[in-house]
Amino acid sequence: MVAVGLACCKNDPGVADRTFVLFVSDTTRVDAVSAYGEAQKTTPNFDRLAAEGVLYRRAYSNAPWTLPSHATMFTGLLPSEHSVGMTRTRAGDSLEFLAERLKQAGFQTLGFSENDWISERFNLVQGFDHFRTMGKMSAHRFASELDSLMELRQPNIPAFIFINVMNAHGPFRYWRRNPFLERDLDSERAVEAITTIERRGMCSATELGAEYEILRQVYLHGVHRADAKLGVVLERVAREHPRTVVTIATSDHGHHFGERRLTGHQYSVREELVRVPLVVHGLPGVRPTTVDAPVQLADLAPSILSWANAQDLPYTVGQPLPLESRGLSRRPVIAEYADTTVSISGDKSGFLKFLGHVRSACGPEHRVFGDMRAFVRYPYKLISFERYPSELYDLSNDPWSRRDLASDKPKLVAELEAEMAEHLSALQPPPDDSSVPIETVPPETIERLRNLGYDVGT
Repeated sequence: MVAVGLACCKNDPGVADRTFVLFVSDTTRVDAVSAYGEAQKTTPNFDRLAAEGVLYRRAYSNAPWTLPSHATMFTGLLPSEHSVGMTRTRAGDSLEFLAERLKQAGFQTLGFSENDWISERFNLVQGFDHFRTMGKMSAHRFASELDSLMELRQPNIPAFIFINVMNAHGPFRYWRRNPFLERDLDSERAVEAITTIERRGMCSATELGAEYEILRQVYLHGVHRADAKLGVVLERVAREHPRTVVTIATSDHGHHFGERRLTGHQYSVREELVRVPLVVHGLPGVRPTTVDAPVQLADLAPSILSWANAQDLPYTVGQPLPLESRGLSRRPVIAEYADTTVSISGDKSGFLKFLGHVRSACGPEHRVFGDMRAFVRYPYKLISFERYPSELYDLSNDPWSRRDLASDKPKLVAELEAEMAEHLSALQPPPDDSSVPIETVPPETIERLRNLGYDVGT
């Protein structure tokens, strides 16, 4: 099936006129995107791309938070291979990035991010001719910054444009003009619900309680506003470069809203965090379709390079995305979380602690401590924990992984654990970057990350 992806664009002279757009709506769950049928009218721009392009119904992030997830998107490597966000915050210089390969192939590479993790500070923008990290922006300022970026666009050469937006990411706030809130909900109750959840910590939620329903309605408005920015990108890019535009729209991870008494992200590789929306639109000769086979964000870099006739990245676990559903044979999907602290200078404690939401109320029953991996060999999903017994789910009739089958199918658990171990052992490690110096993070960056909900420093 890889040949389908390659056949689309290999030796295609039209690549010289092509613009690739990779748009990431940070922290957007798949069930918050109306193209997937569970939410209503949240993402009209994404939905239009889905109606005209290739929609992936089972796309997975390889990590449950921003830094390792984007490093995977840009390298095609699993988090345990590139190590970014696993044992260090700064990407090693020896890692090879998507933008570097595209630049070598003659593409102009442009981008900006509203998330401070995706910045020169953490060495995630290797290969970009121009890249800005801006912080969360209003719609008006976003349009202005995009126009400024597009002014740098050189005519008559292909381009790669990356955009990350943060409207769906916390901290959450009440907006009066929110069409997704209950009609009789007053602002005081909404603000109280948001404040209560943030104060409780991640493991003290009542399962799908009333406050969480309010927070989810606030969140859906954030998803909607992020989608509006996608619309601005599509309009501006089409206006400035009216030739072929290939758009890839996705998210880096999801968010918990009271499921299993959890909130926030990290500390979990469950479906709420690692299943993400994904659409590819604008590839010449590719008919609108949906793909049900599991794919992963590690597939993005090899896909874009294939479609751009650019040199492949080395070592990559990803493979070009399938562009039709028939006859698929896909490799398993892996998502990883490392429960680690990374030594770093620049904050008072000497450690940048990836704690996100406080775990003081968490116990063994929540299973949020220690390293963990998800292994999806559809229809089964195995979750392997460092500190707890493995879990097993049948996604074909339990798509949100509510019923653990591990005690009923111990032989299958052992089989999948062995298969995952074999799959990981077969990976070729990238060059050793263990000597990469620890990055100093300035106080203003730490403060912005703290404002996003990351508990950095003490």
